Amino acid sequence: LRPPAAVLDHLGAALDAVGRRSDDAPGALRWVPSSDQHVTLAFYGEVPAGRVPELTVDLARAGHATLPFELALSGAGLVDRRVLWTGCAGDTRALAGLMAGAAAAAPTVVADGRVRSRAHLTVARARDRARWGDRARGLGGRAHPGGPSPADVVRALAVYRGPSWTVD
Repeated sequence: LRPPAAVLDHLGAALDAVGRRSDDAPGALRWVPSSDQHVTLAFYGEVPAGRVPELTVDLARAGHATLPFELALSGAGLVDRRVLWTGCAGDTRALAGLMAGAAAAAPTVVADGRVRSRAHLTVARARDRARWGDRARGLGGRAHPGGPSPADVVRALAVYRGPSWTVD
């Protein structure tokens, strides 16, 4: 689910305010370009090429069965101490229905057995998991030169709430 440019621009300004740097700059995080940012509704892992057309049709059907609803990007967190994300607020009941439709679109495609039940937009990934894993748990350690630690970003964005938009 791709948020509108104005929503991603607002998030980008918040990330810049907490120390986001260009992807070329050294730092603990590799930032996801806004052109690649999307709200993950379901995760399929590797999908065989022959299954993609059917999955695309099933996903379109699930999307068309969902009435328009309001969402906003909100808060922040970490997955596996290596993926920094922002979540969603607004009509989360409608969002849960869309997620269920997306998951049901590919009942034969099993990614890796992990259940992913939180809609999120990935904003950064760890460059070096071992170097900041302890800091992500709040166990101390010195700051990574050239940028904030993931834990710093999560704390700074804990109260973030972006502008709402209509998912249609």
